[in-house]
Amino acid sequence: APTRIAKCVALGCLAVAAGAPAVAPCGEGDSEACAAGDALSMLQVRSAEEKEGGRRASVDFDAVIREAVGHLAKELGQKPALIDGGKVRTCDYEDGTKCPLSSMTAGVVTKVFPGGGTECLDGDGYFFQVQPGDPEKLLYYFQGGGACWTEQTYQGHACTQSAGLEHASGILNMADDRNPYKGWSKVVVSYCSGDIHTGNTTQDWGGSPVKQVGYLNALTVYDYARANFPKLTSLVFAGCSAGSLGMQFWSHKLADSFNLVGSKPVFFADSFMGAFYPPTDGQYLQTTKLLTDTWNLCTTGLLPDALQENCTTGRMVTNDPYLNTMQEFPNTDFNIINSKADDTQVYFGKAITATLQNTEGATMTPAEYYQAVNVMLKEYNDNKDYSAFLVDGTQHCYTNTAYVYSASVLGKDTAKPGAPKMIDWMSQFTAKRAKTGVSAKRRQLGASMPRSRTVCSGDPKDVTVSDGPDTATIATTTSFDPAMQAAPHCAFGRRLASGAPHPVRVLKSRQQMPQQWPLLLAQIACDGFAALPQFLDFTRAPQV
Repeated sequence: APTRIAKCVALGCLAVAAGAPAVAPCGEGDSEACAAGDALSMLQVRSAEEKEGGRRASVDFDAVIREAVGHLAKELGQKPALIDGGKVRTCDYEDGTKCPLSSMTAGVVTKVFPGGGTECLDGDGYFFQVQPGDPEKLLYYFQGGGACWTEQTYQGHACTQSAGLEHASGILNMADDRNPYKGWSKVVVSYCSGDIHTGNTTQDWGGSPVKQVGYLNALTVYDYARANFPKLTSLVFAGCSAGSLGMQFWSHKLADSFNLVGSKPVFFADSFMGAFYPPTDGQYLQTTKLLTDTWNLCTTGLLPDALQENCTTGRMVTNDPYLNTMQEFPNTDFNIINSKADDTQVYFGKAITATLQNTEGATMTPAEYYQAVNVMLKEYNDNKDYSAFLVDGTQHCYTNTAYVYSASVLGKDTAKPGAPKMIDWMSQFTAKRAKTGVSAKRRQLGASMPRSRTVCSGDPKDVTVSDGPDTATIATTTSFDPAMQAAPHCAFGRRLASGAPHPVRVLKSRQQMPQQWPLLLAQIACDGFAALPQFLDFTRAPQV
């Protein structure tokens, strides 16, 4: 024992002095560890001295913001082909009509101009998009389009500033037989306010007033949808990018606002989680307050009472709205779609934290972004009706692109026999209800209809939860790789198929992470790098 202690101390000191690379959480590769090939998620363990004296020693925050804004503006300028404008109809509230669904032609897109104070950043009138289908099945989609929180981001066009039609692609494509929502009615909350559909303010940018009234814009769509869809049997909410975060902030208001018979709504948050680096409470509180103050979000009345005071006093973080809705609406399906190294989200995170002159955040790497995402997903995982589909890659947005049909856990257009595909995973949430009428709770608890939760992106695996989060076990199927038992970091859950508990020291708070590094390095010195996934709870990559 004394010899082992001496060895641990010596190697621990060496690790602290030199730093050491840690194994990747999870990735495509052999069945040995389900980790070797995932360079995107490689966590670098370095001493505090190295981090301060290395690449973060000197940061030009303005250059970081310029680079990020340039990327975001380019991304917004490369949207896929939109709906043919010649086949689109228009309807204007100011003509004395409320544009009822009954007046529209099935399958034809109508641009609805509500007026009444709604407006885009460029001062033009706002419209939203309606495409009638089955009147009892509704896909309610929040459009994305960047964000603007300073004059620099506004002048650099880091956000869409005029209303535009959403892509005629992905789950919004009414002609694609692969689309599980092909025959549904579709309502698109158009986006041109740069405030994630939540703003209620006027900025003084460029010497003239610039309105950010995304909350009012979205509220008119909400009122229209409730009035025109009095009875529903299926309801899906989704959004990509800024629309994803907007949907999350609107989720509590949306969750019980419709007369939904025989089922519960399904939520898909696509490609924006609001993850920042480092994933500490202080960082999240600071960045969230910057955005909520800029957009005057806390005055809108959008948030539930449980969050309103925290928003006003600066004690709310970006994932609180979605997390709160999960907790208050059990047996409702809350889902996340995300790339493990989404380059657009990385640039957004760097730009926002650079605005606050935060050195760590402004130099966030894709690996550090993925690390922060996993911390956030761990919080969501305590809710039994949460699922996530993580894609190995950098793609930003799936649901409004053709990649929703080609993406698997291996990549945006990488299919492999047995690997879970995104569109199949999405379809199950409404198909099961339509076929069987089994409630979400029974699907969660019943062994006959388990709910898929999290799987590595390596060899095909299927991990399902058969009971609640406090006693969750991971059930296996014929495609399950036994090597998973040697790699508990590959999936969230309390126990493996064998029933053996995870040997994980769970980090109870983001604030504990900095204090854990010395102990982590010492454990690595004693037990090798296999100790890392057992030590850091967030290194177990949650994927489907």
